[in-house]
Amino acid sequence: LLVPQDTEHDPKTCTEWVSVDLPRDIENHLRARNRKHFGQAEGTPPTMPPFSDHVDWAASTRTAELILDGDYSPPELDSLMQSIVDHMSATVELDKFPATITVPEWEGKIKIWDERTTTSLSGLHLGHHKALVRPHDLTLDTDEGKELENQRLALLHGQVALLNYALTHGYSFDRWKVIVNVMLLKEPNNPRIHRLRVIHLYEADFNLLLGVKWRNIIHHSLDQDSLHPSQYGGLPGRESLIPVFIEEMQNEIARASRKPYIKQDFDATSCYDRIIPWMASMLSRSHGLHKNVCLVHARTLQEARYLLKTQLGVSEEFYSHCRAFPIYGTGQGSGNSPMIWCFISSMLFTIHQENAIGASYTSPDRSIFLRLFMVGFVDDTYGTVNDFARTPPPTTTELVSMAQHDSQLWSDLLHRSGGALELAKSKYHTVSFLFTPSGAPLLQGGQVGPDLCVTSGDAST
Repeated sequence: LLVPQDTEHDPKTCTEWVSVDLPRDIENHLRARNRKHFGQAEGTPPTMPPFSDHVDWAASTRTAELILDGDYSPPELDSLMQSIVDHMSATVELDKFPATITVPEWEGKIKIWDERTTTSLSGLHLGHHKALVRPHDLTLDTDEGKELENQRLALLHGQVALLNYALTHGYSFDRWKVIVNVMLLKEPNNPRIHRLRVIHLYEADFNLLLGVKWRNIIHHSLDQDSLHPSQYGGLPGRESLIPVFIEEMQNEIARASRKPYIKQDFDATSCYDRIIPWMASMLSRSHGLHKNVCLVHARTLQEARYLLKTQLGVSEEFYSHCRAFPIYGTGQGSGNSPMIWCFISSMLFTIHQENAIGASYTSPDRSIFLRLFMVGFVDDTYGTVNDFARTPPPTTTELVSMAQHDSQLWSDLLHRSGGALELAKSKYHTVSFLFTPSGAPLLQGGQVGPDLCVTSGDAST
């Protein structure tokens, strides 16, 4: 493991590295790194008063109910944070979907789950679950076959009954609270500590619960058209190639019309790892998830013990959430992280659309008019600005000013949801044309116009 020579130095800008070889030292560095990594959302508005004082992780307090009812507007919130609160009000009847899970839901998920998936430090892994849903060789015409089938069904219903006990009473089993952080290299032969990917390994039955319950509400939200249409990541029926196609069409329209525009590419840093649990619960409840499911999920995360898994094996020591070292995020590997981020980003897209300039396009006969704002695939998003109908078109300086407004708005929204821009991966492109004396168009190269400066929620520029 390579760590900065100066432990206070930001690894992203570090040039002096020290090699760590002893297993205990490696564990200590990784544990400290993960505590900092999963606590980086601390200090953002959702982790501060009034929310830290009046909203629990399960979104079950009186204040949470006021937010879901659309009746919460404390004076200390700024306009953007108030917009976020307003957009967390319930879109459907609260607790619309039952808390419990059915045997067919259990069997359906187990059957399609790849048995090679790593789960369950307890040893109750997918192979055990799959053995109960696969048909056996004995026929039901024999007493032996009937007895074996009865035993299989008894075990299967027993598993589901245990799960439903937890969901009915808001209880989290102790083995669910042991979460393994698998540390993977992002690039081969690059063991720098900040270039490690953290994957959460949950117990298989708990992760199944998350996947099934959040899948139900995401499908219902799509059916009700309550999600922003420009989020394409992790949603059934929305193809990943559509955002690319939209960008290609914008480029083609600019080429054909010689109208300038600016495209801004954004990346949200540590997307799933900065999700604020109470916000995840609030938005899930607003889309119909039962409060007991949120309670089980929140209690498991709040009381979880995080172990480390490397090539050296699984550590004995752990770290957990506390006031001194808060641990946020639902993590990569969780069955509900993609759906939760979809709810969060859909809300942010909607607020951005209400306040941004965006880009507009009109057909030559003016029969078709379209406005575009944010388009995204999971945490990779882009926005565009133009003034298509203006003649002459806006100058590059004016376009940069418009793009800066929309970019800063997106950065501010991410910050108020607990996230932040990954500035090193964010960029913009200007499409602008010059014309020769004869009228031939020339696409301008190089940097066109002034710098576009955006401040992230971490006060970096």
